[in-house]
Amino acid sequence: MRRSKGESQREHIFHSRCTIQGKVCSLIIDGGSYTNVASVHLIKKLKLPTFQHLRPYSLQWVEKGNEVHMTKQAVVAYSVGNFKYEVLYDVLPIDSCHVLLARP
Repeated sequence: MRRSKGESQREHIFHSRCTIQGKVCSLIIDGGSYTNVASVHLIKKLKLPTFQHLRPYSLQWVEKGNEVHMTKQAVVAYSVGNFKYEVLYDVLPIDSCHVLLARP
């Protein structure tokens, strides 16, 4: 696929659904992101175990000065159709989806 001049990889976002513990969840694949993220809401609702992030860091996603501190991670198993995956996610308070997958 050819990109028009000025079009960035950030503009290629794919929305879909996946299944986690038998529940249908929203999934975004963002080719412009470098962080796999699971929402705090998903983690709490499905009572998924978390653990301390080995290298905590901060993100500034929306506004400068509005930092989110990354301190937790979780391994989440999910499926899309017949394909099953298990991914290590950083846990963040996001509203756009349950799971955000970054570029490989």
